[in-house]
Amino acid sequence: MPLLLMSISTVLLLATALWTPARAHWLRRTGRQAEARVTGRRVVDRGEDHHTELTLTFTDHDGRPREFETRMLTTRSAPLVGTRVPVGYPADRPEEARMLSYTWRATRSYLAFLLLGVMWMTALVPHLQ
Repeated sequence: MPLLLMSISTVLLLATALWTPARAHWLRRTGRQAEARVTGRRVVDRGEDHHTELTLTFTDHDGRPREFETRMLTTRSAPLVGTRVPVGYPADRPEEARMLSYTWRATRSYLAFLLLGVMWMTALVPHLQ
């Protein structure tokens, strides 16, 4: 029973760690993701409403230049002008583009893989003696 729970938790942690890179690859492959460049940045402060308005420019799947504005409500600083950011858009409606934010990357999820190693070691050590 403990090994079954360990296997299930391993599959769940690996699926979580690999979801974002797999999704990004699929969006790029189907022409629904492009790399945009930040061309404008304006910090807006109205009372308690703190946000940054970004202007992003990208070339869609058909080779047409696109530009759109987006609003970021975040506690971290917004990307600087000239920074490249990923955008996703419906292939038939590139004017509805949105900036993508990735918070979990498999290459940066060292703690998840360390946790998996520790869990498996603690589960297997009693069986090795």
